[in-house]
Amino acid sequence: LFLWNAHKNKRTKELVRKKEIETYQKKLEINELTNLYNRFAFYQKVEKVLKENPKEKYQLYACDIEQFKIVNDLFGIVEGDKVLRDMAAFLQKLADERKGIAGYMGSDNFILCLPYCELYDIQKMEKKIDEHFKIYPLDFRIRVATGIYNVEENIPVSLMCDRANLAAASIKGNELQHFAIYN
Repeated sequence: LFLWNAHKNKRTKELVRKKEIETYQKKLEINELTNLYNRFAFYQKVEKVLKENPKEKYQLYACDIEQFKIVNDLFGIVEGDKVLRDMAAFLQKLADERKGIAGYMGSDNFILCLPYCELYDIQKMEKKIDEHFKIYPLDFRIRVATGIYNVEENIPVSLMCDRANLAAASIKGNELQHFAIYN
């Protein structure tokens, strides 16, 4: 009986330790504010997906909340954090629906890795984002500029994200264009 209890205690301690390690690992990967993968975890997850699915086509979407500093200045950081959490939840839902990965790059920048879709579907996604923020309960028009990078070559994920961000930056301030594709 003593040996059985000793073995049982050892096994329990191992399970507790394993759970602690998993919790710690999650804290290293997940941004506390947005509950999305942080930059480095996102890079690793995307790299793994690309390696495991070499025949599949993917796109990276860099989403930048335009004039976010004004939201923080006018409504306060607490309200700004609410906007970030709302954006994160919206993008995570979109990623889940399309079997993708969502990440938070910091500040007001988000990133998605999604299976490739045609222009028509991109326009539908952008319309969803625009409509979501049209009804956002804030006396300020929130607009998201999205840059898209079509994954075609074997380059570091960080560079792919940079290219998606360049596409997003190219349309900031343009009321008529909500997304741009890197070329």
